[in-house]
Amino acid sequence: MTADDPDKDVYDVVVVGGGVVGCAVARLLAHHELSVAVLEAGPDVGAGTSKANTAILHTGFDATPGSIEARLVARGYALLREYAPKVGISIEPVGALLVAWDDEQTAALGSLAQKAAANGYMRAEVVDATTVYEREPNLGPGATGGMLVPDEHIIDPWSTPLAFAYEAHANGADVFCVMVTEVVPASTTFSVFVFTKPSGDD
Repeated sequence: MTADDPDKDVYDVVVVGGGVVGCAVARLLAHHELSVAVLEAGPDVGAGTSKANTAILHTGFDATPGSIEARLVARGYALLREYAPKVGISIEPVGALLVAWDDEQTAALGSLAQKAAANGYMRAEVVDATTVYEREPNLGPGATGGMLVPDEHIIDPWSTPLAFAYEAHANGADVFCVMVTEVVPASTTFSVFVFTKPSGDD
């Protein structure tokens, strides 16, 4: 995959970017009869945006019903909640409490629960201010209501791309954490040429 030797290290699939999405794609492809490589410009997989997300495994209750986001978030939630315990990714079912701070926000909770139901999530529950403070006694004054979403989880954002990358590698994929400076697709063969800085260069 270099300019000096374009026939060296030819892969069926090259995944550019070793974040959580790239590593997840590589993990799935590595289970097929394909040669797969992951190219990550950083020092390790998951070292960019993937390590700095909210760490929430989201049910997708508040997505626009019928949207691609609603479908993919719900599917990703189910898949990752099943996968994480199998490979040792830390995951904790903490639930979520949405808090309303005025009458307008309180009035919107009912439609938000309806949106959750339209997305197939039936366990969202609108509660009054008394219940909010029973659940969160250290919350500041002024809450007017809330909604419980008991199936929200938190998950370790560092371990997830690492687990995907390790499984991909265990099934034959190559994972390269190098200083990638340019990726050029060949127009006729769809080959990918990767130009990297020589070792030791700044």
